[in-house]
Formats: sequence, structure tokens, C-alpha cells
Amino acid sequence: MLKKYHKKIILAVYIFLILTVVYHVKYANKIIPGVVIGSVDVGGLTEDSAVKKLSEKDKSLNKKLTLTYEDKSYEILDTQISFSYNWNSSIKRAYEVGRTGNLIVDTKDKFAGLIKSLYLAPYYDYDNKNLENELLRIK
Repeated sequence: MLKKYHKKIILAVYIFLILTVVYHVKYANKIIPGVVIGSVDVGGLTEDSAVKKLSEKDKSLNKKLTLTYEDKSYEILDTQISFSYNWNSSIKRAYEVGRTGNLIVDTKDKFAGLIKSLYLAPYYDYDNKNLENELLRIK
């Protein structure tokens, strides 16, 4: 009876190891499943494919900043403050998920990505001086 129990444990360990190897081979040069930047699912994509997908999404985004105070609204356009998403940095961060070198954190992220989304905020750049000027103009 004990021998059957040991065989089942050994079989389960082998299956787990095989699945782990398959997972790591499949996603060796890809972002792990479940990673989402902003609202775009980039899990399972290569870095180049993810940049392309995000760049396409970027074209349809409304990038104006609307400030509301009491009954007045003010809009600042992305061009006025040189706002742009830094997709390359965002993708590099997404690629690092599950690859920090910390076995516990990486394993948790890899399992979590299989059952839920791992959301990352996109990185962006803007001209702080231009933003200050626009805020002073509104004031």
C-alpha cells in the first residue's frame, strides 16, 4: 500500500516538473501570461509584438487631461505638455514580471498570471515646465 502511495507522489512530481519545463520553454522569450499594461493584454507576446500592440492602441487613446474645479472644467492637450507613453520602458517592466530572481515572488507571479490579470500602469513622459505653465494659465 505504501509503495502505491510513493508511486503516485513520484508521478505527481514528474508531471509538475514536466509542466514547469514546458511553461519555461514556451515563455522563455515572451512576457508571462496574464500581464496587462493599462488595458492591453500583453501576456504571451514577445517584446516586439507587445510594443506593436501598444503602439496601435496608442493611436486610439484620448490623451487630454481634464481638470474640474467647482463648476468649471479645463482641458490640457497632450501636445501642450509633450505627453507621451514610454512603451519601451513599460514593456521592459512587463517582461521582468516573473523574472526578478526571487524564486518565491516569481513563482507566485507566474501562477497568478495563469488565473488572473497582473496589471501594470504604463510609464509615460511629459514636460513638467509646460505643465506648470498650463496650470498657471488656468489659475
